[in-house]
Amino acid sequence: MSIGLLNSLTPPQRRFVLLDNGVGPFVANLLINGVIAWALFRNATHVPLWGQSSIAGDTIATAFLLPAITCLIVTPLARGRVRSGRLAAASGAAWRWIPRNMLWRALLIGLLGLLVLTPPTLLVFDALRVGQLSPWHFVYFKATFAAVEGALVTPFLALWAISETPAGFAAVSQPA
Repeated sequence: MSIGLLNSLTPPQRRFVLLDNGVGPFVANLLINGVIAWALFRNATHVPLWGQSSIAGDTIATAFLLPAITCLIVTPLARGRVRSGRLAAASGAAWRWIPRNMLWRALLIGLLGLLVLTPPTLLVFDALRVGQLSPWHFVYFKATFAAVEGALVTPFLALWAISETPAGFAAVSQPA
C-alpha cells in the first residue's frame, strides 16, 4: 500500500484499514492458527516438509484458505460500515479490476495468496535444508505464517471493500 494512497484516506479510514484490519488480523491469526497447528500436530513426532500431513500441504492450504475466508468475512463487514454511515467510502478508481462479487473476489485473493506466498516459503525451507520440524516448531511457523499473511492481505481486502460503490451502497462523505 503506497504512502500516497494512505494519505488520501481520512483518519477513520486509515484506522479501519491499518489497525482494525492489519494489527487485529495479525493477532487473531497468530492465535487461531497456532491453536489449529497444535490441535492437528500435537501428537506427531515430527512434521515432514512434504507428504500428506506436511509443512508444504499446510502452507498451501493456509496460503489459499486464509485470504479467501478472510475476504468472505471482511467484505460484508466493511461494506456494512459504509452503508450504515459509520465509515466514509474511499475513492475506488484504482480497484476496478477487483471482482465485486464476493465469491469471485475470495477465489481471486485465495489464488493470489497461494501463488505469491507458497513458492518462496517452501523455497526457503528447501534452501535451508529443513526436511521436518518438531510439532512445536511447526506450531510457531504456522502461527507466524498465518499472522503475517493476515496482516498483509486483510488491509487490502478492507480497502477494496470500502472503495467500491455497488448498487445500494450509499457513499457517505466525511470531512478530512
